[in-house]
Amino acid sequence: MFSFTNSEEGFPTTDEDLAFSLLQATLQFMEVLPYFVPGVKPNQMPFYAFGESYGGAYVIALAHVYLKQREINPTRLKNLRYPFMI
Repeated sequence: MFSFTNSEEGFPTTDEDLAFSLLQATLQFMEVLPYFVPGVKPNQMPFYAFGESYGGAYVIALAHVYLKQREINPTRLKNLRYPFMI
């Protein structure tokens, strides 16, 4: 459940790359450890992204990638709520 890379190419190089990795990590966390919120199905779990200072840039990038991925694969992200705050 940990990520790692054996080469420099494995690290994100843009905010969008990083946001995609954050979204994938969040989805995997919800699928692997759904018991952190008893009674909630992983694809219906509320998701709130917050950020301050430079973290606000990551929240914007994450929201952008989330909305793009939701268009590509609406089934996987159908019920994931997405309020984002900066």
